[in-house]
Amino acid sequence: MRGSILFLLSVSTLTTGCFSTRLTQTAEPVGEGLSELSFSMNSTQITSFAGEEVGGVWPNLIPNVHYALGLSDTMDFFGNVSAASWYGELGVKLALVHSESGTFSVAPSVGLSPLGPLASTRTNLPLLYTHRVSDKVALTAMGEVTYRHRGDVSATESGADIAGTFQGNTLGIGGGLGVEIRNRNFYVRPALTYTHYNASFAGAEDEQQLGLAQVAFTIGRIGGKTGAQLDRIEQKLDAMNE
Repeated sequence: MRGSILFLLSVSTLTTGCFSTRLTQTAEPVGEGLSELSFSMNSTQITSFAGEEVGGVWPNLIPNVHYALGLSDTMDFFGNVSAASWYGELGVKLALVHSESGTFSVAPSVGLSPLGPLASTRTNLPLLYTHRVSDKVALTAMGEVTYRHRGDVSATESGADIAGTFQGNTLGIGGGLGVEIRNRNFYVRPALTYTHYNASFAGAEDEQQLGLAQVAFTIGRIGGKTGAQLDRIEQKLDAMNE
């Protein structure tokens, strides 16, 4: 009974926000002086756990927030916040290859989840490639390695007896595909990802295998000095045509 309760607790905590997909941005930088703000929702299905098939889908009802600032035409500084899991991260996206038709980028990030006795630190390394089909449509492929460390918990800390069960490390390897549909400033990005995790837990002799499939939907806006100028020009042209 206790093991079932702990498992349900971990699932409800981890699947709503901790395992939110990285495929909420493309490989393309937002551009120097521009910024990007987006909100994403995702639903998670645990496809397998400890070698056994598992059913059920857990939606994330609280949107994850992504904000990026263009430091140059090839580099962004970004942050992600998942309120559902008390998780935040900071990272840099660097375009290694950038052309009108395709962009290849790396987007390393580090994050912290200060969720009391379930606190953890994480490191993520997504590799992104975006093919620009047209001005309004782009396809993105992602490969990712993510590492999570759940450290020691003080015996005097609230919930330490439960949290101690989840101490250990988690390594995830996965990837996904996404589509972007946009006008000049606004966009939507549906995506599908799958990640395989190897997780170690305190007191367990063997690592646990966990497979997660996710469907994500992101909506956002790119703005800034250039975007504001284009908006004003468009409004003036519309007024002249009326």
